[in-house]
Amino acid sequence: MENTTKHAINRQPIPQGKAVDCPLPENCSLNGMAKGKGYQDAFAFQLKDQTQDARSVYLAIFGQLPKPVRFMISLRNKLVGLFGFETSPEGMTITADKIKEGAKAGAMTILKATGEEVIVGSEERHMAVWLSLQKHPDNLYTLSSRVNLHTGIGRAYMQLIK
Repeated sequence: MENTTKHAINRQPIPQGKAVDCPLPENCSLNGMAKGKGYQDAFAFQLKDQTQDARSVYLAIFGQLPKPVRFMISLRNKLVGLFGFETSPEGMTITADKIKEGAKAGAMTILKATGEEVIVGSEERHMAVWLSLQKHPDNLYTLSSRVNLHTGIGRAYMQLIK
């Protein structure tokens, strides 16, 4: 039998080792950031290791990107730079000592870094993007995103990538 946990965030079973689509948690700092046209999503997952906090899980996910992801970022940078989007460093890595408010994480700036939630964001002419990694009771986490689209180019880019 598959190991699953139900949680109030999505009221659905969460299979161990999987992420499931869920609504933005009510206490997520991204709530209230929607302005005009945009996009948002959230995914819930559970970890066995109960010693992790939001900062360490953020680091595990985004600290060292795999080679194929770095290649895709490089390709993205070359293409979207032509349309005025900000580009991020291709060899970006982040270490635990750099997960603090105001630090850069690629093209994003860390806006909040606590044991309960890490928020990174980037605002530019075409769009504003925020990611939240939030820890909840029962060792459950959510990774949520919010994108506010400012221009037609931003809306076209979002249609291509989602």
